[in-house]
Amino acid sequence: MKKRSLFRLAAVLMIGAVLFCLIGCGNRSDNNDRSMKSDESQNEAQDESDHEPQTGITRLNFVPAIGHYKVNTRQHYCFYIDTVKYWYEYRGEVSFMVDEDYDYSLLSSQSAMDFIKEVEAIPNDTTEADGPFALKIDMEYKDSDGTTHPIIKTMYGALPENWDTIVKLANELTMQRMEIPVSKKITVVNGNYLREYHHIQEDEYPHGVSLDSIIKELGITYEYLYDETLCFQNGHLDVWTLIGQYTFDYLGMKDYQFYETTQIEKSTEGELKEYAEKHLESITSMNDVSAVGKFRGNGFEIVRSDGFEKWRKDNGADIICSNDDSIGLIIYGNESGDETKSYKAFHCYIDPSHKYLIISPDKPGFAGHSAVNYNDVYDFFQQ
Repeated sequence: MKKRSLFRLAAVLMIGAVLFCLIGCGNRSDNNDRSMKSDESQNEAQDESDHEPQTGITRLNFVPAIGHYKVNTRQHYCFYIDTVKYWYEYRGEVSFMVDEDYDYSLLSSQSAMDFIKEVEAIPNDTTEADGPFALKIDMEYKDSDGTTHPIIKTMYGALPENWDTIVKLANELTMQRMEIPVSKKITVVNGNYLREYHHIQEDEYPHGVSLDSIIKELGITYEYLYDETLCFQNGHLDVWTLIGQYTFDYLGMKDYQFYETTQIEKSTEGELKEYAEKHLESITSMNDVSAVGKFRGNGFEIVRSDGFEKWRKDNGADIICSNDDSIGLIIYGNESGDETKSYKAFHCYIDPSHKYLIISPDKPGFAGHSAVNYNDVYDFFQQ
């Protein structure tokens, strides 16, 4: 009996020791995990602040109006360095670097200190009345006491007298990547400029309105086009979209938008034929639901509103809604047996009588932007 009791006692002690070891190991493992996670968090926090200098430039946005838009090459000499994510949380800290190899020590270098002094010396007395936009430098730096100092300098009509020195220092701060030229010739954004460098065509803005007046009214400046801290912000429109929106509003194209809630009216095959002959310069095909033809070289298909659903299903067209809830169309298909799904997009308008829908294909414009000829669509309805 004594032997069995001793044996049981030994077994209990052994099990207890094993459990203690397991619990201890688990606790140590948990502690190690917590320690590793804590270290990782500290490292991440450290990484976030590694690039911000204790003394020197913490952010710099450089917008000189001295360059032209060029396709497939450097478009301008604007850049930003942003160690504190001041302008845009999801962009890189440095706009001009191909690889993440920027030398952040430059922001605390003598070149940085000299750059700060030169920028502070730029006069603040120019306004838009002095001429076109010439320069904006928006920056912030920390002094030796850790105090933060914001600086914004904007010039119109001319570049500052110390421009040569500023360019030299800016090139040093950008590791010579930008190759900013010492040029004092200001790039002026006007109608000729947008036509030449952004390929804005006459059909893309209202007939009878000068592009120069639109530029002035919309405030399209060199800064608007190329300031990289603006171009990626929510709500900032590229110049093509901006002018397209202006033209849309100017011509009152909202009156011709088609919505799911739009009340449609019935028409007959004979009425469709009469409407098509009046509005199209040439007719290529016609049936009881639609008529296909051209107006000023543009392809249009006129569809009876009460036959729209039948036409849509017969053509395999899906409805897509724009941001303003207006209806557009998209037709999917494979090209040349390619398994990649291709598609064609179409604009959809409704005649003021609400008896006919006008379908026109989307045409890509310069750099892939949609180039809607609202002038021809507007004139189509005015007949």
